[in-house]
Amino acid sequence: MVEPSSLGTASEPSLAGSFEGTDVVPARRHGTQLLRTRSWSVTSCDSIGHMATSEGSTQRSFRLSRRTLEQLDAMARATGESRNALAERLLSEAIKIATHPLIRFQPGALGRRRALVVGTRLYVYQVISTLRGNDGDLDQTAEDFGLAPQLVSAALAYYADYTDEVDEDAAVAAQLEREERERWERQQQAIA
Repeated sequence: MVEPSSLGTASEPSLAGSFEGTDVVPARRHGTQLLRTRSWSVTSCDSIGHMATSEGSTQRSFRLSRRTLEQLDAMARATGESRNALAERLLSEAIKIATHPLIRFQPGALGRRRALVVGTRLYVYQVISTLRGNDGDLDQTAEDFGLAPQLVSAALAYYADYTDEVDEDAAVAAQLEREERERWERQQQAIA
């Protein structure tokens, strides 16, 4: 018999599969206390939490099909991410894509996944930087990149909802650019 308490807690991984068991529970019949046996089962249930973030995390439990769970496990092994971290990332990106259909996510520098304008190689932070340089002129920014104005508007809408994330992407990119420039200058000095 598998006890329900052994199916996992917030601090330990849960088990997926099919489990059955029985336990004894108090019951009442006409004022007399009795004990009765209760059967229970858990089928293809997995508990998905997510990694702590600056926002903190909340434990939730979801029922996943066996196939989805197998795909999640395979993808976690392939990427080296924990199953919970991968599930949190995929769910977060799916929600963002559902609310911002012209935005996709692509791995960038240092493995970070950054928001990208669909059909382009432009990150949202790049579009926003150019938009700022054009004093907020959407049409001029679209012309600068050779984009439809709707794509610039999509980047702006995403930025409005996820400002901190996009600003962090810009800061990381700026730091990488500085480091690359310093490396290039050292190389130039070495051959001078």
